[in-house]
Amino acid sequence: MGRPRGFDESQALERAMDTFWRHGYAGTSLPDLLATMDIGRSSFYETFGSKRAAFEAALALYEDRVTRHVLEALARPGPVRAVLSAALTGLVERTLSGAARGCMVGNTAVELAPHDPEIRARLAACMGRVEDTLTQRLTVARTAGEIAADADPRSLARTLLSVIHGLQVVAKARPDRALLEDITRTALRVLG
Repeated sequence: MGRPRGFDESQALERAMDTFWRHGYAGTSLPDLLATMDIGRSSFYETFGSKRAAFEAALALYEDRVTRHVLEALARPGPVRAVLSAALTGLVERTLSGAARGCMVGNTAVELAPHDPEIRARLAACMGRVEDTLTQRLTVARTAGEIAADADPRSLARTLLSVIHGLQVVAKARPDRALLEDITRTALRVLG
């Protein structure tokens, strides 16, 4: 029987997620990661196996937590325009409330997806879940007469997904409330 771990694995993973989210995969060195996670090298390798495996676990934690939050926001009751407005307003508030970290999925897409097919597939699946949820919501809205009868819910969902990610990228360089709110208002106009 092995020794019990001398650290809280979930807290260490939480810290790893925050570090990768702030600095990216390449920008996070193993010594920085160990210091942030407050664990030794041997404990790190016994628990995670590699920096890559720790990154994938941190990305999974982010996907579970943050993507779930987005999906829950989109599933709230009410007219689709109000629901999307609240979701985008909440996104602006979260983006402006902390360091301009952006979205870990979006950050990873820019950093790793162009040359890492496994990560690209994983991110595509994550983005696909949000797109599918938006499409379903917009299909119901079209049936209810909340958006134009000839609107294409899938195309609108893809546009809104791009706005969600683009808003966070813009906010990293230009964290200006008026600018971000203008983007969200303009995005909602695509609903007709």
